[in-house]
Amino acid sequence: MGLKILLQNIMHKEEMGADSEIIWDGLVRLAKKVVRPDTAVTLRHLKKDRGVPDSLNWPWPLTWPCTQPLREAAIVNSTLSAEEEGFDAVVIDCALDPGLRQARGMLNIPVTGAGESGFLIAQLLGRKFAIVSPSDTAIAGLEENLHFLGFEDRAIKHRPVRHFEIVFGLADAFQGRPERLIQDFEKVARELIQDGADVIVRACAFAERLCGGT
Repeated sequence: MGLKILLQNIMHKEEMGADSEIIWDGLVRLAKKVVRPDTAVTLRHLKKDRGVPDSLNWPWPLTWPCTQPLREAAIVNSTLSAEEEGFDAVVIDCALDPGLRQARGMLNIPVTGAGESGFLIAQLLGRKFAIVSPSDTAIAGLEENLHFLGFEDRAIKHRPVRHFEIVFGLADAFQGRPERLIQDFEKVARELIQDGADVIVRACAFAERLCGGT
């Protein structure tokens, strides 16, 4: 029997609006393309806390320091039963790595996140890397992670994190029309390359799958 991997979403099932099912189904399809045939990947959404006002809905809890713990607590709670359910590993599906260290400290199975993993791989592939964020609101959090993990010296010095707005063209990309998403991403990536990056990290789990690997 193969491995069972929990792909922990950092959003509620309906949080992407009318296009939610298109995006979530697309994520699972793409995840299955990079695992062995006998590996089972299960996408788990967060359960919406009815006690939290809608104004604190995504993406604010992950990009505003004052509300970030609300979402991180929900993410950690959602992973705690993974080991008992027979999962062999947990992947937190966000490059900000929300709740990663907390979940890693509470589970005995491996727990990884898109951000830390991307930074580590980037250091194997080149001398200096840079990061493309899915939104300007995520830049500060990604810069903090660079500092916390001690990777600042391996990133370019001038604005190592820059952004494009991933929400435009996202649903189209999951339906086989990724041209706009790739075009918007490549524009920022080329600017970073001109400023000295030889590796680009796509710091969004959506972008990593739709635009390729690190």
